[in-house]
Amino acid sequence: MVLATEEALTEITRNLVENAIGHAPAGSEVTIMLARNGNLSIADHGPGIPEVDQVHLFERFWRGPWTSRPGSGLGLAIVGEAYQRIGVTAQCLSTSGGGATFKVRLETAS
Repeated sequence: MVLATEEALTEITRNLVENAIGHAPAGSEVTIMLARNGNLSIADHGPGIPEVDQVHLFERFWRGPWTSRPGSGLGLAIVGEAYQRIGVTAQCLSTSGGGATFKVRLETAS
């Protein structure tokens, strides 16, 4: 059991999963894991996100220069706002073998 609203969890997971699927090559694997300790991890094997660009990930209307997907640059901004509302921490890491992994540390109920 984690301490978060259904709305925030839906916004976070939906947007991260949609981004992972959209950036991953066709036929590749997107991995979604939720551990008992509240760690949510979503990993893809797409182009990855250069470390220099990671500071901009949650800015409204910002789109990475590597992306050719259509969009407005709001998906991760919505995720960032949901993070703030429920007070979670998150990080973007490189996936082993290429790609991006978003790790979200949700607070668990005592």
